[in-house]
Amino acid sequence: MAKKFSVLSWNVKNFTTENNNVKKIVEHIKNQDPPEGPDVMAIYEVKGKDVFATMMKEFPNHMFFITEGIQVQEILVGIKNKFTAFITQRTEFKSKISTLRPGTLVTLHIDDKNYSLLFLHTKSFPDPVGFGLRDDQLKQAFELKKKLDSIAGGKGEANMIITGDLNTMGLDYRAKGNDILFGDEIDNLAKNANNRVMKILSKDNDETWAKIQTKNKKKFVNFGQLDHVIASKQLQFNKINEGDSDVRVSGWKEHLTKPDKTNPNPALQKFLDEISDHNSLYFEVQ
Repeated sequence: MAKKFSVLSWNVKNFTTENNNVKKIVEHIKNQDPPEGPDVMAIYEVKGKDVFATMMKEFPNHMFFITEGIQVQEILVGIKNKFTAFITQRTEFKSKISTLRPGTLVTLHIDDKNYSLLFLHTKSFPDPVGFGLRDDQLKQAFELKKKLDSIAGGKGEANMIITGDLNTMGLDYRAKGNDILFGDEIDNLAKNANNRVMKILSKDNDETWAKIQTKNKKKFVNFGQLDHVIASKQLQFNKINEGDSDVRVSGWKEHLTKPDKTNPNPALQKFLDEISDHNSLYFEVQ
């Protein structure tokens, strides 16, 4: 079906023109919605003004915004010039910690309706500090949804999408038996979303993060389900690849060894080293 707009959300991992294969990154972005790339893109962990200049050159039909702060892992947002958009940096997602990243809120005005897109890169690590900060950041996101609902006319009325690297990796607590598994954290995220008349969108691959590790002198691929798209329930999305999923996950996923995906290979290692340990998320709003 026809789309109102397309969105790409991708943690590119310490993105600089020196550390990464910029040509491959640009090619990947453009291939998500060829030939010019998605209508809206958010790239996380951007470092340096050189990336900003490169992206403006490679995507001349987009306008760009980058978050600012003490942190060096910034969020770069690009929006096609044909859209009417209002962009704000949201400092409440720093949770009073100066080194945390602010969020970026993009409001698109299409067919007399507002669509609010909140791009987040929440606190990492499964320790109590990381888990607590992450929980607070996500709480702030749902509080923002509540405010937008009030402006729009009542509970559930706002058209909002929350997406990004939400780092849902659970909690490793020092007291035995009190750990929170990553799946439980995701389930709790879904419950909180439901309370705000939102839902976690289905992906065509749950695993969005990968790392090659070694145990007993044997290498294997470890996976995480860190990146998500949460959307107001009234929003409709085009299904991906004629399937049942709302979100296309791509990147290192295409380099997994079959049938044993935990078995590393040179192509996968090259992608993780030169591009990112995260897959990208792509979706289309009807």
